[in-house]
Amino acid sequence: MNRILLYSSGIIAEEKPTGGELRFLELAGYLAGKEGAELCCADGETALRPYGLHADVHMKKPEHAPRFLPEEARILLDNRSTLKHIARSAYDAVIAFDVPPAIGLSLNGVRNMVLMIRKDMIGYERVKSSGRGWKKRLRILYQWACEGICLRKARQVICQCAYDRDVILNRHRLIKGQILPKFRIQINNCDPSWIVRRAELTTEEKDKEDDRFRVCFVGGFDDLRKGQELFLKASDYLTRKYADMEFLLVGGGKKLRDWQERFPSERIRFLGRMDNPLTVMRSSDLLAVPSLADSCPNTVMEALYLEVPVIGSRAGGIPEILLDEDALFPTDWEQLAGKIEQCHQDRAFLNRLRETQAARKKELSFDWAERIVELITE
Repeated sequence: MNRILLYSSGIIAEEKPTGGELRFLELAGYLAGKEGAELCCADGETALRPYGLHADVHMKKPEHAPRFLPEEARILLDNRSTLKHIARSAYDAVIAFDVPPAIGLSLNGVRNMVLMIRKDMIGYERVKSSGRGWKKRLRILYQWACEGICLRKARQVICQCAYDRDVILNRHRLIKGQILPKFRIQINNCDPSWIVRRAELTTEEKDKEDDRFRVCFVGGFDDLRKGQELFLKASDYLTRKYADMEFLLVGGGKKLRDWQERFPSERIRFLGRMDNPLTVMRSSDLLAVPSLADSCPNTVMEALYLEVPVIGSRAGGIPEILLDEDALFPTDWEQLAGKIEQCHQDRAFLNRLRETQAARKKELSFDWAERIVELITE
């Protein structure tokens, strides 16, 4: 194997890792112990040990840099010597997940950087909060500039979906000819180690004699990107119309109580954050993913793996995962309610979704980390 550095500027062994962190750990686990592969992060060895990982290059958490600077800028200032060491080292590939960590590598002249785009960073920023204040515009401008620098400096850019590639190319039209040849697309798989592990720990299933039709939603409540408002408006409408419908929401966040007070129905159940949401998902009749912006949501992959029917919005990379027009709806709560109602009323339609998605599961069952390394070393 070529000499590869998997680079993170921060902590990777979080107590409750997000989807992007889980993918990073998946790739780190695949590379661990392979000749020529190294890991860079800010974790201590004690935190990495349960994952079977060891850090070859250590980053420091920012302590002394001015607090008004963005987090990555503070990390840059505190780790200048480490970044220069990486730049001097003869790596065949330095892999960075997304622009924030990659900007440090770019500004320090690190060669052979592979930029893995895990989300449409600017698209997420535009929808996650309301308003058009100058602070938001300044954040987007800063992100756009950093993204452009990283795209120019990267040797290769790997996206999860064509949607992210096309959005990024449209944002940087002046350098499109320069960066287009760098792009590769590798969709996520639906059977990474953590989904398989969580599925094995999940024993609860839908009781065939249970007459309630349960619809599940998974997503935090700190911003509106996951389409929580669409789901709750559809839930409110359908619980008033059908006595046998129940809606289960998995996810925490500072604004969770506000939503609970706004939708106080007994059949709209807020379950809070869960370490293993697959327990609720597997006991449901349907998973709804009404995201306003989402590149390749793990919740869709989890539903495919469990063979729980899933419907999703026509946002981001969701259509590329499902490849089924019947499973898609516009980002509108009435359209979402109509699709849920169709699944509830027409069980033959619901079964067709299940069968189509079982076939898609087979197509998306592969070793994702292996494919990423093949792309990097091609």
